[in-house]
Amino acid sequence: MIIAESAGQNVMSILGRVVQDHCFAKDFIKPYLNGRIQATDNVFTANLSPCHLDLLLGIQVQANLVVPIIFHDHLWGLLAAQNSFTPRHWQKDELDLLQKLAAQVAIAIQQSQSAQKAFQVAKYQTAIAHLGNTALITNNLEILQKTTVKIIAETLNVKYCNLLELQANQAAFVLKAGVGWQDMWLWVARVGSSPRWMPGYTMTVKEPVITEDLLVETRFSPPPFLHNTNIISGAMVNIGSNDNYFGIIGVYSQNQRKFSPEEINFLQTVPTF
Repeated sequence: MIIAESAGQNVMSILGRVVQDHCFAKDFIKPYLNGRIQATDNVFTANLSPCHLDLLLGIQVQANLVVPIIFHDHLWGLLAAQNSFTPRHWQKDELDLLQKLAAQVAIAIQQSQSAQKAFQVAKYQTAIAHLGNTALITNNLEILQKTTVKIIAETLNVKYCNLLELQANQAAFVLKAGVGWQDMWLWVARVGSSPRWMPGYTMTVKEPVITEDLLVETRFSPPPFLHNTNIISGAMVNIGSNDNYFGIIGVYSQNQRKFSPEEINFLQTVPTF
């Protein structure tokens, strides 16, 4: 995907365009990881593969200079200088400049990710402090449960979050608190504790359970209240251990989403309150 560009007058903009080069994965990823630089003075005389030539002509490129952006030993992306209307012979100083710029981009990416991670840690710490303060000032379990799911949903930026309590007979979970659900479902909606259902499976394996796509999930089935809400992705963690097991905290998305290890760690920290 083209995430940034600087285009001259009368040059077609490709900002935001998803470029699908079917030849790329097969022919170019490994060479770029090894430091490949592609300098193409004229796409018509460069002996390019048909699919690569079609791609370049489709985005109005006649001369192409491409260097890799390597981040943590992975190919993060490509930095390209392109001539749209005429061939061009690329000079060595132009090549050197683009390489230096790519290195600076990689440094900027690292700094940005570090800053983002620090911001996320601060956000999680603030949420946990809020929960801890709520636990200290109230002994009303219902208020604490409502506050918990609200803070989790806001912190992880999810529309749906719930707290499921295992009933005394251990036959089913009941929806005790939630964000995004219909009010009439609270304290009423139930799902069996069998491992054929996602909550029961989470309780059985005794570890966080994450699914990116419930539509193709084979380990378990989604509870009806997830299915009826068109939930696609979700994560559940256990509250308590064998001796004092309480239930499940879950977060969900109607769009496919990959919950990060940091998000799951935060979710596991919450039940301590």
